[in-house]
Amino acid sequence: MGGLKQSGTLVKMVDQLVFSSFDYYTKCAFIMAIAAASVVASDLKSGAFTFYFARPVRPIDYVLGKFMALFVAQASVILVPMLIIAGVRCGLSSRGDLVHNLGYLPKALVIGTVASLEYAALSLAFSSMFTNRWANVATWCGYYLLLSNAFVVVGFVTKIWPLMCLEPHTAVTCLAYGLYDVTPEKMDNLHLPGWEWGLAGALFNVGASLTFAYWRVRGAAHRGIGGG
Repeated sequence: MGGLKQSGTLVKMVDQLVFSSFDYYTKCAFIMAIAAASVVASDLKSGAFTFYFARPVRPIDYVLGKFMALFVAQASVILVPMLIIAGVRCGLSSRGDLVHNLGYLPKALVIGTVASLEYAALSLAFSSMFTNRWANVATWCGYYLLLSNAFVVVGFVTKIWPLMCLEPHTAVTCLAYGLYDVTPEKMDNLHLPGWEWGLAGALFNVGASLTFAYWRVRGAAHRGIGGG
């Protein structure tokens, strides 16, 4: 919270528990995405699509089914804990602050849902990239830890700040800063886009990831064999 304090934004310690929780849970989501690296890869490698699509199952059904399962998994490590912490914060409120602090619940719901959707879609896309699980793990880690940060660097250099929201964690950060009303104009000389751009960046990642996963599954289905 040092950057917020330096910028003149004052946040109570008990509220920091609610506000900063998303940062830790997105790290859990990153690890969950590593575990999901074989969700589609195993089907691509084994040729299971031959049996799936011999039935009245469409590629879009397959993709959406996997996506919803991954969303539930991601929500268990992002959305549910955030709601629990927001609920505990409301329980610790005085009578005068209760009405105000109840506003944390819908905000936590929005942030947790968007983050769960984003990380579920990204994990689905990267699990369908190759037929080898470990190649998917390496690609996902390389993208999340290194390549995606290029959006932040380019946005900072060009002063086109919304580009930063194409980086998954930054998108959730901007959304959380905006909804929790603790967004400083600048923090460590880095301008942060508004929550609208954070939401747009997260939804763009969801759409691009689902499109890629659908393209991979549809191609394998049309060949009548696994992706190998």
